[in-house]
Amino acid sequence: MLLTKQFARKSKLIAALTERQRQVVTLCILQEQSHAEAARRLCLKEASVKTYLKSARKNLKKQALLEPSEGVTA
Repeated sequence: MLLTKQFARKSKLIAALTERQRQVVTLCILQEQSHAEAARRLCLKEASVKTYLKSARKNLKKQALLEPSEGVTA
């Protein structure tokens, strides 16, 4: 059940990204493709893929910090 909650949380965080950031995260992180391969598949420059990935990581980290922690009550 814990894995299901973790998966749901991560899915929610990824869903909050822009469409392009989701595409880059999916290809580079989830599918473990290189930046060059992701750039080719998305018709982008490799530098753009790196920029989208950096922005996505920043947004994911920010969102994760803003979400209330599980098991913590106010």
